[in-house]
Amino acid sequence: MHLVARRAIISVNLSWEALAALRPFCERLAECRILLSHLGLPGPVEESPSGRLAAGFRPFFKMRHVGVKASGFYAAERVAHAFPHRHARALMLALAQRLGPDRLCWGSDFSPALAQVSFIQTIEAVRGAGFPAREAGAILGGNLRDMLARVAPLSNP
Repeated sequence: MHLVARRAIISVNLSWEALAALRPFCERLAECRILLSHLGLPGPVEESPSGRLAAGFRPFFKMRHVGVKASGFYAAERVAHAFPHRHARALMLALAQRLGPDRLCWGSDFSPALAQVSFIQTIEAVRGAGFPAREAGAILGGNLRDMLARVAPLSNP
């Protein structure tokens, strides 16, 4: 498969309810890096995220090639402009604890995020979450840089 040969990065926008259907696809693409966008599109998170996290992401905990984009925080809150998005941050921290911070990548969700928050706030959602500086730096760009370095270049026909 061409995606596997290239060690492609695949971005997927699916809700937590739809993630179970993604499992066989992810298992076949173990050489690729798969990123679930916007914290996995959980919808508004008002309670502790641990129960929903286990239910939605359990199949992916051991799939080291599956990560999550730390983006769309406003969409995981009942009040979208309520920065610093306390519930979404708690979900991101729970994901980092279960998956490891090396499987998180910041995403701006540009331009839809700008209807709710400033561009700087999309960064501060991660920077202000309490990660050690090294982990925050990895999430804010280092992890994606490492993934991009693994992608095989296009060959000339």
